[in-house]
Amino acid sequence: MKGTHVFASQPKCSGAPLQASRPLPVSTLRRHLRGSIVANTAMADPVTKQDSSIPEVYTKFNLPYVFPEDARVEKMPNGTYRLKDEHHKGINPFEKLKLAKEPHQMMIVDKEYEKMAKIPFKEYDAQGKTAEDDLDHRLKWVGFFHRRKITYGRYMMRTKIPNGILSAKQLRTLADIVAKYPEDGCADITTRQNWQLRGMPLEDIPSIIESMRAVGLTSVQSGLDNVRNTVGNPLAGIDPEEIINTRPLCELIDRYVTNDGKGNPEITNLPRKWNVCVVGTHDLYEHPHINDLAFMPATKDGVMGFNILVGGFFSATRCAEAIPMDAWVPSEHIVHATHAILTTFRDYGARANRQKCRMMWLIEEMGMDKWKAEVARRMPGGVMQGAGQDLCDPTRTRRSYYGVHKQKQAGLNYVGVHVPVGRVEAEDMYAMADLAEKYGDGEIRLTVEENFILSGVPDAKVDALLKEPLLQKFSPFPGRVMAGTVSCTGNQFCGFSNIDTKRSAWMVGEHLESLFDFPRDLRVHWTGCPNTCGQIQVGDIGLMGTQVKNPNGPGKVPAVDIYVGGRIGADSHLAEVWKEGVRLDDQLLPTLEELVVERFGAKRRAAALPNPANWKTLKSKSHENKKVDAAAAAAAAGYVCSDCGYLHVASAAEFTALPEDFACPQCGAAKNRFKASEPAAAAAAPKRAPKRVAPSGAPVALDPSKPVALTLIEKETISHDTRRFRFALPTPQHVLGLPIGQHVMLSYTDAATGEVVSRPYTPTTSDADVGFVDFVIKVYFSNTNPKFPAGGRMSQHLESLKVGDTLNFQGPTGRITYTGAGVFSVKDYVAGTESSRQAAKSIGMVAGGTGITPMMQVARHILAQKEDIEIRMLVANQTEADILMRPELDKMVVSHPNVKVYYTLDRPPSGWRQGSGFITEEMLKAHLPAPGPETQVLLCGPPPMVNMACLPNLEKLGFKQDNILVF
Repeated sequence: MKGTHVFASQPKCSGAPLQASRPLPVSTLRRHLRGSIVANTAMADPVTKQDSSIPEVYTKFNLPYVFPEDARVEKMPNGTYRLKDEHHKGINPFEKLKLAKEPHQMMIVDKEYEKMAKIPFKEYDAQGKTAEDDLDHRLKWVGFFHRRKITYGRYMMRTKIPNGILSAKQLRTLADIVAKYPEDGCADITTRQNWQLRGMPLEDIPSIIESMRAVGLTSVQSGLDNVRNTVGNPLAGIDPEEIINTRPLCELIDRYVTNDGKGNPEITNLPRKWNVCVVGTHDLYEHPHINDLAFMPATKDGVMGFNILVGGFFSATRCAEAIPMDAWVPSEHIVHATHAILTTFRDYGARANRQKCRMMWLIEEMGMDKWKAEVARRMPGGVMQGAGQDLCDPTRTRRSYYGVHKQKQAGLNYVGVHVPVGRVEAEDMYAMADLAEKYGDGEIRLTVEENFILSGVPDAKVDALLKEPLLQKFSPFPGRVMAGTVSCTGNQFCGFSNIDTKRSAWMVGEHLESLFDFPRDLRVHWTGCPNTCGQIQVGDIGLMGTQVKNPNGPGKVPAVDIYVGGRIGADSHLAEVWKEGVRLDDQLLPTLEELVVERFGAKRRAAALPNPANWKTLKSKSHENKKVDAAAAAAAAGYVCSDCGYLHVASAAEFTALPEDFACPQCGAAKNRFKASEPAAAAAAPKRAPKRVAPSGAPVALDPSKPVALTLIEKETISHDTRRFRFALPTPQHVLGLPIGQHVMLSYTDAATGEVVSRPYTPTTSDADVGFVDFVIKVYFSNTNPKFPAGGRMSQHLESLKVGDTLNFQGPTGRITYTGAGVFSVKDYVAGTESSRQAAKSIGMVAGGTGITPMMQVARHILAQKEDIEIRMLVANQTEADILMRPELDKMVVSHPNVKVYYTLDRPPSGWRQGSGFITEEMLKAHLPAPGPETQVLLCGPPPMVNMACLPNLEKLGFKQDNILVF
């Protein structure tokens, strides 16, 4: 990694401080940095650049200026960084969005939000895709988030509150913003010591930004691929047991990140979001192990500084704890280290698969030694010292900040206050500000558990403070469950969430506290989806929203997957799945009652305490009321799966709010395969065909009206996680009876829960095979995929079967049938019709993982019947070992000139000569037949592959809907 390495000018540290939107308390910083000096920061004179090409932020903070020649980005004239042309192939949609219209220049420099605010929202939205991206994504560079599917035309704003500390005046300004929108607005304290405000319309954004700027607040660079709020010890500067005061350090990092609120073009285009914290106490209130960068207090040769942890993150597909970098920096280099790590991430981070763009993936790609060397050369002197002596005592028990506690300042106290699920209204915010000024030092301190602390309360005022009405609503002495309850936004405002997390969390907490005594506070974290914004992996109990099949009728019902065993602190550990698919309405409460007794020592009370049911006070907003009205008007309407006829009962708003990865519970079809249907049409959806006899006259095993139990007679290990299962049909004369292109439902009853578990599979044999049926199946073992730590239920059940065991089969099912001679018959379950596609002379097949099996059904028939049809396959897998039926595929290519197969791997081995990475437009163009009326393209694989990689790119290449079939 070559580059140019220079330093900005180094002035003497004297004179007036640089002007900042939030002036740094210099005396406090000097005192707590033990006499060391932060070069060229708030203590330094304004500087004159020796080289006008060096950006302001380098001279302001005296940062080494490194130009890596092999970086994946290049610097633009406006100071931002753009992905180099040679790295555009296969990038994700957000990278394309940033390339199309640079958000920093648009929003932060040119302030185009001021022009946007003058245009009615719907009028601006109607201008096309670029305008939609402006509204939904580019505004995030100034902190405004649009949830199109939930609160159309209304925004959420995320602030920057370094160390989570703000003044009463600043809080009143935020309350003024929320108060303007009583029917739409509210505020949440977040898991990053921050505020999220809701309900703002587009036209008010300029005035909101200006009102915040006037009191030293900013929301700049707080969303999408930017640095999130800098977290520190909520007791910074007042804690008798603190190791170091994190407040001036967090403010210093924040000044660098935002360039004193003006925007920092150096780090405005990261590969993904990025979190940082500074730890100041043994209690680890900051949750360092889940941050991309965590500064851990440590000394080296008697000098105060920090050891560095890197790479912690949560995502939908993987959660990882931060790991030691074996590096130490003195306190005066905390910004230098932040900059060095951030710019290394900026320059070399991946920008293709969105789920693999967090910094830990880059560290693993480079290897720690290479990573550390690259970071070090961006530090003063081009070096980084090894780890120092950690000052955090791992044996210390984490203290509770709730209630009244003595500060290090004589005669003063801090009071920790619990806010149920972090939700406040404008009147609550005004009251918090009033109490801070009336009783304390005028500051409000936020915590990562969504609560707040009032500081500087004299001994003589404590009793009066505790009697204030706000502290009757928000108690300093919460119950054992509510004290540790944390919740994401939930589906009240977030379209990704499967459940209403905040109301559910509050309700469950009050229920458990009314029935049980607990030996300690119980940390219960709730999140509505796999993105885990509620950080369920760190809870004693974590609950992740999902949906399961309705046991009492069609459709799905809200449920949770329950995680157990998360820990925070020196012995941090991420929770693991304990039980999946627990329905909210009838299963959750008894399940949790059992869990808290067995695992957490809860004792059932002899007589239950009155349940206050305060969760009912959480206010509904205008968009929810409209949704209820719409649901009532369309209560009987539903959505029918085009692939199998399954009816999901939901209104249009409810169906739209379902997560994008929602799948048909009967056949696994993607959400976009459902079509709206009125009750009459739904009732007229075609029923399954009657049991039939095969064309050969052989009896058929499958019965569409009921399951048929078949016996396992052979089990072969193909690879470490792939098996071939052979089941005997009822007699040696039977055939399975599965038309080419269709699939069969395998099912069993879970002995532990009584739940029927079913999954669709396509056999590798056909009706030419008599007396048996074979399946080649990949086993998804537990603790292998972080997104699904419990593994695959059906595949693991199959793995557990012994020869002689039985499994239920039912079918056939599926809307596509290959009838021969290039003709596909397609059912429309919504219209109740069946039609045939024009005969194909060329068939393209795109298969992901086990999606190869229906493709092989079709291919085998074409080759067996010697049909004059070109077959071109594109087969995608994670690794080479994951390719199913590769020997047969390779043999087809050798034996049949009309067959071509191209493989692409997410993680190719060294020397791999075929494709790598995700399926792209170029890959489809090169390895599928050209579009035309006599071409059909078959798709089968994971929904993200089909919906994001294949369908949009096929459309770009000119394929029409009648040329594409999705299994």
